[in-house]
Amino acid sequence: MNSINAFIKAKKAKDLNATMDLLADDAVFITPRWEASGKSDIKKKIKAQMAEGEPEFSEESAWEELKPGRKYTRTMKVKLLLIIRMKVRQTFTVRENGKIKKVCMKKV
Repeated sequence: MNSINAFIKAKKAKDLNATMDLLADDAVFITPRWEASGKSDIKKKIKAQMAEGEPEFSEESAWEELKPGRKYTRTMKVKLLLIIRMKVRQTFTVRENGKIKKVCMKKV
């Protein structure tokens, strides 16, 4: 859970290096707007997202632990591009070494 909180904090602070340090080399991202696998592809997508501005998240639920110490999920509302609003479920899968293996955001 600490690596997830650190990832979210680094991403909000637009600290690309700290964000990438928390990901496994073979990490996978699935979001409503893009998909990427491997650190180099993910870095390009996150860098572009940081440049255009982060989505606004609101009404976040508490984290739910799906697999002890490995998989966490929460539901939240997100606003993209000032007009698109949707409810998403965000799930992080974390390796035993603390590196984030998978981030998945799907519309609910």
